[in-house]
Amino acid sequence: MPYHKKRKTARPTRGLTDEKTMRAAVAEVIGGKGVNTVARETGIDSMTLKRYVRKVRLNPGTVCKPNYITTQVFNTAEETNLSDYILQASQLHCGLSTKATRKLAYQYAVAIRPPKRIPQSWTTNLSAGKDWLKDFMRRRSELSLRTPEATSMARATAFNRHTVHEFFTNLREVRSRHSYQPHNIYNVDETGVTTVQKPGQVLAAKGARQVGHRTGAERGTLVTVCCCVNAIGNTVPPFFIFPRVRFTDKMLAGCPPGSVGVASPSGWMNADTFLQWMKHFIHHTRCGVDKQVLLILDNHESHVSYECLELARHSGVTMLTLPPHCSHKLQPLDRSVFGPFKRYYNAACDDWVVENPKPMQITDIAALVGRSYPLAFTPSNITAGFAATGIEPLNADIFCDDEYIASSVTDRPQPDAAAPATIVGAIQVSQSSENSSAADTADADQSAVVATASTSGYATVSSQSPANIIASTAGSAVVASQVTSDATATSSYAAVICQLPAFPADPAISTPAGIPSSQSSPVTLEKLRPMPKAGARKSSGGRKRQKTRILTDTPVRAEIRAIQEVKNKSNVTCKQKLNMPEKKVKKSKSKTRPTVNNKVTEPTATSASADSSSTQSPSQRTTKPRKQKTTASNVLRRPRPMSERPPPPRKPQWLQTFQQSGSLLLLLYAE
Repeated sequence: MPYHKKRKTARPTRGLTDEKTMRAAVAEVIGGKGVNTVARETGIDSMTLKRYVRKVRLNPGTVCKPNYITTQVFNTAEETNLSDYILQASQLHCGLSTKATRKLAYQYAVAIRPPKRIPQSWTTNLSAGKDWLKDFMRRRSELSLRTPEATSMARATAFNRHTVHEFFTNLREVRSRHSYQPHNIYNVDETGVTTVQKPGQVLAAKGARQVGHRTGAERGTLVTVCCCVNAIGNTVPPFFIFPRVRFTDKMLAGCPPGSVGVASPSGWMNADTFLQWMKHFIHHTRCGVDKQVLLILDNHESHVSYECLELARHSGVTMLTLPPHCSHKLQPLDRSVFGPFKRYYNAACDDWVVENPKPMQITDIAALVGRSYPLAFTPSNITAGFAATGIEPLNADIFCDDEYIASSVTDRPQPDAAAPATIVGAIQVSQSSENSSAADTADADQSAVVATASTSGYATVSSQSPANIIASTAGSAVVASQVTSDATATSSYAAVICQLPAFPADPAISTPAGIPSSQSSPVTLEKLRPMPKAGARKSSGGRKRQKTRILTDTPVRAEIRAIQEVKNKSNVTCKQKLNMPEKKVKKSKSKTRPTVNNKVTEPTATSASADSSSTQSPSQRTTKPRKQKTTASNVLRRPRPMSERPPPPRKPQWLQTFQQSGSLLLLLYAE
């Protein structure tokens, strides 16, 4: 492992003199000035100056600068490329771990030409060493080891310039209608609190491999809390949804003042519970037709029921939805409020578990929320969330370019440009005079240089004529080949237009004979480890893709009502099919009588006639009814014939002897 000495004295660090100053000091000494005098004037160590003077006298081309990187694998430029690639990968939400970074460094060192001198351990392990990574991190202060936050592919790609522009366009339109003040702009969202908290950090013995902390239970029960805030820092009392069928008042013991609770079998927000919350919101905000308010919320289907939209429209509430999968950037509650609230709630649960050595119930959650709610829902946290999202004050350019990099994974070319017609080369033929012959023009065409584009992104230079290029191009469709010449013009042009090949060009084939091949293309980290790229979009069915909308507008409400009516109609049809009575089976006229023991029917005349019907002609046979499946109501069945039954079990010898002797005794006794 490399050793980096830490200086303990106040002596100035050596090796900080630049090459220009050192070269001037050496020139003064060689010119006849004393070494110690020059050392005192320039502040350079005298022994260092003597060493460089001796080197320059032996070799005038000596670099007057200390070389501390003689064994370093990558130079400064290559390490900069590696650092930039790592930062770009982290912005694309596909960052490299320490192991992946070491493996990439080895691949990069092997691919670079001229080849690098690498340690033998790199070749053995097919990755760089831990010591190299430690020194690389020390030299690159812009890098650090971080724990990433789990981000789904939908969130990473949905937050793009287009969706953000649509949201701020709708926000400007809504704010221009009623000129909402900050105290009339609200944001609502749900969060979940559970009976099993996430323990915080605790003090324990140094070097302990495992440190535990008690929780409320093994598997927690989740309670939904619906919170609402406005842009000046005020809050609406929380709305609790408990996973129960019936609600009791003891579930809200110790809750924040003004809180309301309801019961739902699932414990999640649905259309009915959100309608109840909307009434709770209208009651506390005192909104109406003369006092309009703006409510910003996400696109969950429980928020877009037609009954709720009608209630909001008549109560002066304008509802604006966020783009799908963008709440982590555009929702004020997610940006600055819910994070502190969860930390304070977990800390309150830790204290409760220590004070109450018993399992936590859902009736204890409201009191814990009552402790943490005023600590997290502060005016400073709430206003910071509205400012960070650009909602209040309004700022559509709040997000920089780096925050949109993750959405570049889904950047695709236009459908019309999938196989574009590309001008391969333009040949200019200069004529010296008006009397130049066509043969000269043909010779000039043959000697002209034509550049052909390949799918790999590099250009291949060819000195062949356009006709030869067109004839030798495999896998490409020639669109046109035209040579324009004019006797009176001073120049003529020939353009060759062809379609890009569907496969990468072979350098050995694309480079014609007679022209030296160009140098090998520079190795880039994107070639060694390509960045993720989404494939072609597939047109699949399913529900319509959502977007940011003004829900209380008439066209949107009409669309939601139509969708809801179709959904309700399909639900009614499914329920009717499930509740449809069973088809009645026609009973035969013959009556069957079950026995007591084996619950089977006795053979009747009807069965006998059915057996005899097999001997009848096809014209005399009658259509048999469909065979009925055995159900709970149809337990009885006709016994099998004797020919199909298994043989009876054989009697033992002693039983046969006993039966014969018993019969003889009975005969003797009778006589």
